[in-house]
Amino acid sequence: MKTFIKSAIMSVALSAFVLTGCSKDDMPKVKTDITEGNDIYGVVTDTDGNRLQGVTVSDGYNCSVTDENGVYQLKRGEFSYQVFVSVPADCKIPIEEGQPHFWKQLSADQERYDFKLEKLDAVENDFDFFCIADPQCQNTTHINRYMNETVPDIIESVKSCTLPVYGMVLGDVGYNTYNNDYTNAVFPLMKIALSTDKNAGLPLFKIMGNHDYKVLNVPKDSYTVAHDIKVQRNFEVTFGPINYSFNRGQVHVIGMDDMIFPNHNDYELGFRDDQLEWLRQDLANVPKDKMIIFCVHIPLRDSHNKNVQEVLSLLKEYSCFHVMSGHTHYAENDEYADHYEHVHGAACGAWWHSTINTDGTPNGYAIYKVEGNKITDWVYKATGESEDFQL
Repeated sequence: MKTFIKSAIMSVALSAFVLTGCSKDDMPKVKTDITEGNDIYGVVTDTDGNRLQGVTVSDGYNCSVTDENGVYQLKRGEFSYQVFVSVPADCKIPIEEGQPHFWKQLSADQERYDFKLEKLDAVENDFDFFCIADPQCQNTTHINRYMNETVPDIIESVKSCTLPVYGMVLGDVGYNTYNNDYTNAVFPLMKIALSTDKNAGLPLFKIMGNHDYKVLNVPKDSYTVAHDIKVQRNFEVTFGPINYSFNRGQVHVIGMDDMIFPNHNDYELGFRDDQLEWLRQDLANVPKDKMIIFCVHIPLRDSHNKNVQEVLSLLKEYSCFHVMSGHTHYAENDEYADHYEHVHGAACGAWWHSTINTDGTPNGYAIYKVEGNKITDWVYKATGESEDFQL
């Protein structure tokens, strides 16, 4: 596995070179004055050189919206690590190394980060959305099962779709335990397993689960925000930002970490104050008639844990919203007055011991049909079974 780790590090370094290695003469002029103190800025254009106005760009803590010159600007914060674009509905999802790649790694000696997006022929108002919960691979045996059982099934499902397809992995890509740190070895392998071009067959976004954190345990009463952010870095290096969004058709898709995480034995559902503020800023540029697909790892249900109700209150302002979650290794559907939460059975079932989840639900994933700003149909697809195989 060490070979894979070295390859992953080299790939990250190469990507950084490619993204920042353009000659200054090739870069569009910044036609907007940069406010003093703002030390992350850039120009967002399409592949024809047109400057794109109204695009949200963020460092995961604050958001900026491009002006008429396509310029965004941000003040680097204490924990700023990557800068990323919330891909507009009329642009393709950028793919690099088989992954949705909508961000750039921040460097201490660089302030300007430009983005170039390719326009779609038409906005995809209808599409299929795959949700894959808890692959939770800890070793090569698990990865082989995922590759030999889950991946072929997903590929066949994607081939049968007549609409554009996108997907989200709902956390626990890897499988750390409280006293073992496996992610350094497993993440590069899972990056290959989740690759759009080589394996998955669709762009797969990822969010973080409790088993994706680096092992760095501290007592709960010693928890700090700095600690929480430090232990997510392994995930960010491989898969990108932790809190982010993108747009497809009439839908705004959000992925967020929903764990307050002192350690692997003592974490809980919740959102830090800085996450709540980021979400508020991200949604400020989203019309209220859009549908929100809100993707997290731990189910929200109707919890009153830290900032959960505040998050739900922000989402309730939209025409409708669906929460997509995993974590439980059983299937559950919760309908509320103003939204629906889908708790997904795990791709790994009961931790790859058999082919079923803890409630008897087969290993599998869900496929949602999106039409305009509504989810009109969905199915839980059991791995290795036909689509009509249901309880």
